[in-house]
Amino acid sequence: MKSKMKAHTMTDDVTFWKWISLNTVALVTDNAVYHWSMEGESQPVKVFDRHSSLAGCQIINYRTDAKQKWLLLTGISAQQNRVVGAMQLYSVDRKVSQPIEGHAASFAQFKMEGNAEESTLFCFAVRGQAGGKLHIIEVGTPPTGNQPFPKKAVDVFFPPEAQNDFPVAMQISGKHDVVFLITKYGYIHLYDLETGTCIYMNRISGETIFVTAPHEATAGIIGVNRKGQVLSVCVEEENIIPYITNVLQNPDLALRMAVRNNLAGAEELFARKFNTLFAQGNYSEAAKVAANAPKGILRTPDTIRRFQSVPAQPGQTSPLLQYFGILLDQGQLNKYESLELCRPVLQQGRKQLLEKWLKEDKLECSEELGDLVKSVDPTLALSVYLRANVPNKVIQCFAETGQVQKIVLYAKKVGYTPDWIFLLRNVMRINPDQGQQFAQMLVQDEEPLADITQIVDVFMEYNLIQQCTAFLLDALKNNRPSEGPLQTRLLEMNLMHAPQVADAILGNQMFTHYDRAHIAQLCEKAGLLQRALEHFTDLYDIKRAVVHTHLLNPEWLVNYFGSLSVEDSLECLRAMLSANIRQNLQICVQVASKYHEQLSTQSLIELFESFKSFEGLFYFLGSIVNFSQDPDVHFKYIQAACKTGQIKEVERICRESNCYDPERVKNFLKTLTHSGSMDESRMDVFAIVVNQRLGVVVQRIHRVIMGTLEAKLTDQLPLIIVCDRFDFVHDLVLYLYRNNLQKYIEIYVQKVNPSRLPVVIGGLLDVDCSEDVIKNLILVVRGQFSTDELVAEVEKRNRLKLLLPWLESRIHEGCEEPATHNALAKIYIDSNNNPERFLRENPFYDSRVVGKMLKASENVKQHSFIQRMYKNFSYKYSHLKIDPYGQHKAWYTPMQFAFDLFLHCFLLCVKYSIECSNSKVCNENSLFKSLSRYLVRRKDPELWASVLLESNPYRRPLIDQVVQTALPETQDPEEVSVTVKAFMTADLPNELIELLEKIVLDNSVFSEHRNLQNLLILTAIKADRTRVMEYINRLDNYDAPDIANIAISNELFEEAFAIFRKFDVNTSAVQVLIEHIGNLDRAYEFAERCNEPAVWSQLAKAQLQKGMVKEAIDSYIKADDPSSYMEVVQAANASGDIPAAIESVRPDSRSSRPVRARNGTAGNSNGLT
Repeated sequence: MKSKMKAHTMTDDVTFWKWISLNTVALVTDNAVYHWSMEGESQPVKVFDRHSSLAGCQIINYRTDAKQKWLLLTGISAQQNRVVGAMQLYSVDRKVSQPIEGHAASFAQFKMEGNAEESTLFCFAVRGQAGGKLHIIEVGTPPTGNQPFPKKAVDVFFPPEAQNDFPVAMQISGKHDVVFLITKYGYIHLYDLETGTCIYMNRISGETIFVTAPHEATAGIIGVNRKGQVLSVCVEEENIIPYITNVLQNPDLALRMAVRNNLAGAEELFARKFNTLFAQGNYSEAAKVAANAPKGILRTPDTIRRFQSVPAQPGQTSPLLQYFGILLDQGQLNKYESLELCRPVLQQGRKQLLEKWLKEDKLECSEELGDLVKSVDPTLALSVYLRANVPNKVIQCFAETGQVQKIVLYAKKVGYTPDWIFLLRNVMRINPDQGQQFAQMLVQDEEPLADITQIVDVFMEYNLIQQCTAFLLDALKNNRPSEGPLQTRLLEMNLMHAPQVADAILGNQMFTHYDRAHIAQLCEKAGLLQRALEHFTDLYDIKRAVVHTHLLNPEWLVNYFGSLSVEDSLECLRAMLSANIRQNLQICVQVASKYHEQLSTQSLIELFESFKSFEGLFYFLGSIVNFSQDPDVHFKYIQAACKTGQIKEVERICRESNCYDPERVKNFLKTLTHSGSMDESRMDVFAIVVNQRLGVVVQRIHRVIMGTLEAKLTDQLPLIIVCDRFDFVHDLVLYLYRNNLQKYIEIYVQKVNPSRLPVVIGGLLDVDCSEDVIKNLILVVRGQFSTDELVAEVEKRNRLKLLLPWLESRIHEGCEEPATHNALAKIYIDSNNNPERFLRENPFYDSRVVGKMLKASENVKQHSFIQRMYKNFSYKYSHLKIDPYGQHKAWYTPMQFAFDLFLHCFLLCVKYSIECSNSKVCNENSLFKSLSRYLVRRKDPELWASVLLESNPYRRPLIDQVVQTALPETQDPEEVSVTVKAFMTADLPNELIELLEKIVLDNSVFSEHRNLQNLLILTAIKADRTRVMEYINRLDNYDAPDIANIAISNELFEEAFAIFRKFDVNTSAVQVLIEHIGNLDRAYEFAERCNEPAVWSQLAKAQLQKGMVKEAIDSYIKADDPSSYMEVVQAANASGDIPAAIESVRPDSRSSRPVRARNGTAGNSNGLT
């Protein structure tokens, strides 16, 4: 107890107190004894008054028996030069006391052989004038049916040299029935509780043991003497019986203790006695020996076979049954005994004995015993299997006995998973109703115990349709998607065997995940046509059913279209029109009007078109075109209006509508003027005749022919409106030109939209129109269009020279427009018409445009022209002093030179901050990669310096390509050297790290280059210290000492230590730990790991400086270095550790170091082992 429980003020002084149980304290005063319970609010209660014989005694102990019915107070006093013990034994039931002379006592519970109840024994020891005695008596009246315990009084031996010795403590081992008696002089005596025989005696302490207690861990005794030694004595179970047999020469006691306390060691004695009795024919005594043998050493199948071999005498119980009877009286039979006992009992039909023994837990249940019992009584076998924990047999018995409701609960309880389907099949064969109940239990949890499909298979094996339906309706009530196949199976079996049940299930809409197509077919076969239509998804099936309108309600049929998918609805409408268009056209229009949003207007348009019903299409679309944003609606309305001769409506829609698809409308309007329209009408007539609708042939032929004639447009106004609004001028020109409608072209560019002239000219060139016509058209529309667009249109068709007269006339008129001069430059270059003079003298052309044309041209073939271009370039930029040839003139092709010239121009423009659009060209054509290769190949430091300037907006993409592409590709050391130097000169440490990482770390030909590795680490030290440690560990070919010293100068001490340690420069490594990191513990660990004298010397010196004299001495010893002995002596003198210093400086100190022993005391424990 760690908190205050109670408080009470006693009127008398308490001379002794003791806990007598977990919640009760005994208090002893001069006059009485009190018990104080910690439960409730009770106060100390007096239990008895002290006897006068204890007056003047020192109370040394107070004890009670297990039931607290007998109480004992013990005291001692000095009388006549000896210590006299006095005891007061008090009976709670009788309320009387008895004074007894004694020094130590204890109570014990002991069960005698043949007694049903335990006896309460009182043991006490006394040392009187006549000597010492140990008394063992039974207190109180023996329990009913018990034989009284015979009193025992045995002498307690005290050695001659211990004349004043007397008992001071007694504890009794309930496990071994041994009395532990301790005397004042430290002697221990062990006595057998039943016979009082002294088993062992020895002195275990030279000091008085003043307190003892039972030692529960060993079932022995534990005590403390006056020196504070804790002593423990216990019985060693493996050796006690051999000790009694061999040392004490008391085999009877050994056998008795072995039997009573189930101790090993007497196996040979028991076997010999059993064999002797068995040979003598004394089978009853032999049975007792075998039954009572400890550890069950004789309870073996062999013993059973020996008793079985003895024939039973007439009128007498067989020896085997006598043996089993003794075993049953003593306790539980083992597995083999239970089998052999039950076998004849069951053969005799005495099942009630087996039930009695099971209730009394006399049998060890096993699977074999259960199998034996099962043939007689499955219910009783179930009890055996349950006790034996044989889950498979338990579940099998549950099934066979009809207790299926317990199977699942039991399986979950014991964590066993049987073959549920096999089990269900067995139950179903015995009782289908119970099988249904069991099946429902298997699926009642969230996760079914068995596959439902397999469960259904079991139902169907026995053709249990009704039971299976009931099971599935319950199992599938959650309507999960994964249960679709089972839902299908449920409906299928009922459609085939009970259509009314299936109709009810479908009507309740319990399930939604079954195979609707399959169920629909079955519904149709079963005569449930409406259910079939509700479930049909296949178009063929729906059309087959929907045509039977005489069997369906018309209102339901119209609503039914609302439940169909778009495709199915359209196909059904098509089927209805095909069946009888005259009768069904109106209802089809109604369906289209009601569901046009769901079915989509486009699909309905196609539907009407497929039957050439333009009248219906026109009126249908006419009701929605003004509210629709659908381009197809507007187009089809235009089309239907044309087919029905509504030309004015066509012009209105083309002009006002912004929703139609101009491309489609344009193409449609173009087709109306083709002569092929009449051919199309003939094909329509032919189709009508083939369809054999002879009743309306004449009228329809008339409508088609008249509609075709009226559809031929007499004016191109709708087409021109569409093409001009939606930029189809090129197509319009091609169409008008090819249809000999040139006058509409002139009208269009002169009056309608003159700015479209470039597109018109391009279209006319595409149709190979006469150049004179084109030139005249350009002159007519002079100045009202874009020159750039015109040049682009003509240049795309390689007809730029066509504009030469017009361009030269504009230049002669003083036009300074760059586009005009650019076009003229392109013509001169392409025709080689003295382009050098034009490029040199004309100040108005855009050099970027002309240069790009030169780069992209595939006709740059003549080296002389390239040279002239280079000269012209040098003339214009002579102050730049460039040489794009470099040192590669010998092998440069004209195209290579032109490309490098372009790159060089771009680089120089960057260098001299000249505005240049080549960066856009580089980006568009992925040329920064080529630029990077060109820079590396040139090896020009000045060019590198200009490119790596911070002001260069293209520096980053160039650097990326140099790192990623150009430098990893090169194998020329000089190119690498120049590039690295350029980055160093430009003071780009981070970019230099990227560059060196790519070269050194990515397994290139320069990976092992020492200078590059040095440079990478040094650059990281300068720019990014977080990478230094990684480089140190990954690289191996750098100048380690130099790099380490540089790291130290930059305060990267851990990195310097890592370098020295990696290259085994251990003295420098430990120096870094000592002088820079300042961690002597790590220095010591490092010295231990490398174990070099020089390292130990450095560590010793540092330790000495820090005042760690002992540690320094130890380090000097390990270094075998006496050179600093004077410093060691001085430091030792200062610290007062002179002996250690002397040891360190002695030459042979390591071989003659004295062994220091620790002095200590140990308790003298002579406990029995």
